[in-house]
Amino acid sequence: MSFKFEGSLEKHNTEENQSLGGGRKVEAPQKALDVLSDNRAYNAGYSKVVIERNEKLKELFEYIEKEIDLKIIQNIIGEYLSRSGVPNSVWNTLQLEDFFILRNQSEDIYGWFDNTSNLIGLNAASFEDKEIVFLDVLHVVVHEIVHSMAHNRVFVGKKTRRGKYVQYDVVSGYDTRRKDKTLFESFNEGVTERISCEVMVEYINRVGKTKFRDDLALKIEQQISSTSRYGIYMLFVDSICEKISEYANVTKTDVWLAFTRGYFTGDSLYEQQTKELLNNSFGEGFIERLTLLSNKTEIGKLGSFAGAFDFENPKQSAEKWLQYLNLK
Repeated sequence: MSFKFEGSLEKHNTEENQSLGGGRKVEAPQKALDVLSDNRAYNAGYSKVVIERNEKLKELFEYIEKEIDLKIIQNIIGEYLSRSGVPNSVWNTLQLEDFFILRNQSEDIYGWFDNTSNLIGLNAASFEDKEIVFLDVLHVVVHEIVHSMAHNRVFVGKKTRRGKYVQYDVVSGYDTRRKDKTLFESFNEGVTERISCEVMVEYINRVGKTKFRDDLALKIEQQISSTSRYGIYMLFVDSICEKISEYANVTKTDVWLAFTRGYFTGDSLYEQQTKELLNNSFGEGFIERLTLLSNKTEIGKLGSFAGAFDFENPKQSAEKWLQYLNLK
């Protein structure tokens, strides 16, 4: 990652930086691309029938079409990409037809971005028996669109002995998945969720839905103070920005903007300059410990990580977050 803090992101929005990366790219043999296309076609067929059979899910899609302006959301996120030097010609913008109803048994998972098929999955188990709540729907839509517009790469490798292609490397923002290893998942989700909060605040202002302002403030406050996973991840990101700010003698905002730039352009946290900065700020081995935190990490171990590096308590940081987002 290029931690050139001076001038925040504006200094990077130049012609010579238009090759930084960004967008979504798939590198694979044609037969592997055909497999990915077949996977998407299968999911499309599955989704269509599930929606037709469930009135609640049908209402959900009608609600998104009527009440959620995907273009405005993507324009707001696009401003992050523009400031990061990513040309709009490579933005991965999705339409409503790229949203699918799929199934995950956990109701805690509302949605996900499928990098390989370039679709957003909405979890049937989370919506089929529930009333539609505007902020809940907005939240999942914004969060997954942020993922989809991050720096995304899919690499498909050689055939196995049985003749099947193997997906061996997927990058989304800072999240890297190589075979059975997942790196930087929690940090990536923390950055994604923080951007999502910023985008939601800007969205309700732009579309004139300011009546949801107090409800959004409460939702964010509860998320952070209740020690939910994504609230903890945002706390980690905020604490990292704060400590780097103190160490490097730059503003906390400039550190955050540097992280958003890396998220959208594909700069790595393992770049030597960045690795040294993180280890110098927190101690040797910090980057290695951060690498391994994921959605499978036990909550207690997340707490141990926070304690080891003296990160703020989630409940104490909720007020600060609302002030940062101008919600209080």
